[in-house]
Amino acid sequence: MERLDTLPLTMRSDEILAFSVVRNEILRLPFFLEYHRKHGINRFFFVDNNSTDGTRAFLLEQHDCHVYLEPSSFAASNYGNEWIKLLLDQYGEGHWCLIADADELLVYPHAKDTKIQALCSYMEHEGAQGLYTFMLDMYPEGELSKAIYKPGNSFFEIAPYFDKDYAFKNRIHLKKEKSFPPKEVLGGPRSRCFYHEEFDVSFARRFFVHLLSRGLLVLQKYLPLPRLNLKPPALFKVPLIKWKKGYEYYASTHVLTPVKLSEVTGVLAHFKYFSDFHERVLDAIKTGEHANGSAEYKRYWKYTQKGKTNAFHYEGTRKFKSDQTLTELGLILAPGEYEKFIAKQK
Repeated sequence: MERLDTLPLTMRSDEILAFSVVRNEILRLPFFLEYHRKHGINRFFFVDNNSTDGTRAFLLEQHDCHVYLEPSSFAASNYGNEWIKLLLDQYGEGHWCLIADADELLVYPHAKDTKIQALCSYMEHEGAQGLYTFMLDMYPEGELSKAIYKPGNSFFEIAPYFDKDYAFKNRIHLKKEKSFPPKEVLGGPRSRCFYHEEFDVSFARRFFVHLLSRGLLVLQKYLPLPRLNLKPPALFKVPLIKWKKGYEYYASTHVLTPVKLSEVTGVLAHFKYFSDFHERVLDAIKTGEHANGSAEYKRYWKYTQKGKTNAFHYEGTRKFKSDQTLTELGLILAPGEYEKFIAKQK
């Protein structure tokens, strides 16, 4: 990777770092940075995968962003994992590190009035090395075409709604090295709207779909079969971790080397559904750089073409007001010891 910035890389041991792979994210980056700076991130490392919309120039103007150019294949780098691991091993050792996409915002208990340093201090206190989260897909009130977002505005102003119904289940896996974390999260608008034919939280159904998906991947190596995506996207992630050389992410930040997880949990509020959704889906299909030849995005296009996703609301839709909204619904967990610890910090 070619480093483009000239900022000094001398860091304090207590700095909290963020790492991200970006491509054409000029729309979301201003608020992504503002939000995470406000919550205590000290320094950002970006790998730019050949953006053409001014993303690099914008990042190079920032006082706390280190920028690397990597124009090669996103898919061939294990979807950016290899690039991020290089930076984590070089700069993240011993630091709390957040790995997030430009459309993801970390939300944790008391995030409204507590910086991430307090959360990390608590995790140090309990001997934890990682924070378990899931991607909470956020969506607008009405049609996507009217969810026009302007750079710098809060993501939550345009897409403040989410599903309240999620199921937390033991994961199904066939490879021991990819068995961590043990729990997965099922539900959300992507499952409701794009995978409703296949979506079922029962073990039998999930096991069948898992075996079928694995079998298709094997057969596709030898036969010209269409690339299908039968399983809803994995929502669980461990994006906040005290990095140590030897750790490994295997599939984005979904699957990783086993670490001790905090009893506190959070979400990555995920803002895919703005008015540029269709444009980004078409770009993903064109490049084919996402998992299984961008099969997930082909499914999005199939259903949006049928007009089935103009609005995501259903009886379980709730409006995000603060992290407390999620705590009250049981979507994020704040054990009593954490509550006491945070109270002492205020």
